[in-house]
Amino acid sequence: MDGCSSHFSEFIYAEAKALNILLQFLPANASHMLQPLDVTVFRPFKQAIRHAVADSIWNDVPTNINKQLVVAITCDVWANLTSTAAIQNGFVCTGLCPLSLDKMMYRLSLFKPSALPSNELDDSWVQVIDMVRGEVRDKDLRKPQVKTSKKSSKKTLKVGGMFITSAYNELLQAQAAAKPKRKKKKTGQGEVALPVAPSDSNVVVGCVV
Repeated sequence: MDGCSSHFSEFIYAEAKALNILLQFLPANASHMLQPLDVTVFRPFKQAIRHAVADSIWNDVPTNINKQLVVAITCDVWANLTSTAAIQNGFVCTGLCPLSLDKMMYRLSLFKPSALPSNELDDSWVQVIDMVRGEVRDKDLRKPQVKTSKKSSKKTLKVGGMFITSAYNELLQAQAAAKPKRKKKKTGQGEVALPVAPSDSNVVVGCVV
């Protein structure tokens, strides 16, 4: 049986044991060569779809296909390729029906497991690791310090979300009064009359600048 966890349970094992059936998991990545429908239905079906899609892209200018064309290709391949005889032949050639140990062993002999990667490391690679570790130890990997500017930053007062109480209002007024007054620039457009504080005669006198 397939090694998928959903295909096996304690109930299945108990039922198989009661019927004197010995369960055995298939080798990993071997279902396409040992399961009937994978051998004569699904595998050829996928290959035929790939060829049909490649032919469609080759004959047409666009390099992609829309959903309607995908459905049309799939239906055409399924109708022309899948048959009752092909499904029945899958059970025969895999030795399941009728039972044939020779056919089962033959299909199993065709399976070539993937080579496992070697856990051994090359001596030169071990030397490189030691060299890199030594260089890392010798270097100062601390975070570089950020240079701060010597210019004094202007102090601002954040008022967002604050309640304006009497004390807070006085603080705002004091901050506004502490701001230096901006000097007026000469416009060069002639004389400008500026108002002067009123005298005892309650007459506004113009000051010429």
